[in-house]
Amino acid sequence: MVNHRSSNIIITDVNGLHVPCSGSMLANTYNTPYTVTITHSSEPSEITLIVRMFESLTKQINE
Repeated sequence: MVNHRSSNIIITDVNGLHVPCSGSMLANTYNTPYTVTITHSSEPSEITLIVRMFESLTKQINE
């Protein structure tokens, strides 16, 4: 699963098994199809949390 901004991208094989994005995959052919599911993430990404931290620090410094 990859968290891209506010979406989760999940790749599964024909048997419904999760395929890690960092792992190697067989060719996406008729015999080995993959399903890609994209859903909205309910949790903020790490980048969003880091941005919020810097915004908070900047606000505290300016006060």
